[in-house]
Amino acid sequence: MAHAGSCFAHVDTLSDEEGCGDLVTPVRAPSKRPSCSTEKTVQKKARVVRLLGCSSTRENTNPVEKGNAYGLKKKDMVARTRAIVQSKCRCSKGKRQGKNCFLPFRESSRFSLLIDHLRKLARMDKLEIDKEVWSCLRSAYNGSKLQRLTLLDMPVCQNSFKRLLRLGSGRFLRLIDSIRKGDDDCPMDMRFVKKRFPDKLHSQKRQIVHDFLHHLYETLAEPMPEGTGASKRPRTVKKRDDKNLIATTQLIEKALPPGSFYEYLAMLRRAHPTMTFSYKLFCSVQFLAF
Repeated sequence: MAHAGSCFAHVDTLSDEEGCGDLVTPVRAPSKRPSCSTEKTVQKKARVVRLLGCSSTRENTNPVEKGNAYGLKKKDMVARTRAIVQSKCRCSKGKRQGKNCFLPFRESSRFSLLIDHLRKLARMDKLEIDKEVWSCLRSAYNGSKLQRLTLLDMPVCQNSFKRLLRLGSGRFLRLIDSIRKGDDDCPMDMRFVKKRFPDKLHSQKRQIVHDFLHHLYETLAEPMPEGTGASKRPRTVKKRDDKNLIATTQLIEKALPPGSFYEYLAMLRRAHPTMTFSYKLFCSVQFLAF
């Protein structure tokens, strides 16, 4: 025991009679500098309020209606248009000469005309809006390029024209291509065209694929090997049903022989050489069939 006591150091501790006194928990002084995330959040909210000219609370925001690109409520349309007009157009002339195509529309009279024009477009259908924009682009085309693009008798660049009229870049390029080709009418936006009747050829192909897969399942599919697990110890004390009873009450799962969807698609194409079947159509039908 003497050797064991020499391995420990002598430490003075408080006894139960002496007590521990009042324990004081150290309190960290609050930082005078706000956190970085709080500063960024406040700056972002202030920027939104400054651009849109409205409160950033959830109760004062108006939901945007779906369907039409101009289908905004009155306050939302004015606020969003004002935010666009107060920004920079970022065109080549603006970078070289310091001009801004949005500057004329900041005047109250011209801004009200712009809002009236957008409300007029909001009452139109999508196809009518495209025709209106297409006619405006056609009047500015001189045979090789857009010479002088105007909006409400004011020259604007392509970027400002698209932003003010809520026009996407892809749709804008398609309208320009139709004008260059010399088309007599505006190309229709197929995303907004309702198909009254389904494609008969497409429905016929789907039926052929469905019949082929059903015939393939009936002729080549084999039942899955049963894993009885007779050597395993039963985990329940309930009596198992008879195999004959299970076979009559439950459906036997079948599976096709090993192969890929591309191989089955090749078999379908060989069976119908006069028709073309895509891999996307084949996969969509087989997922619905089985």
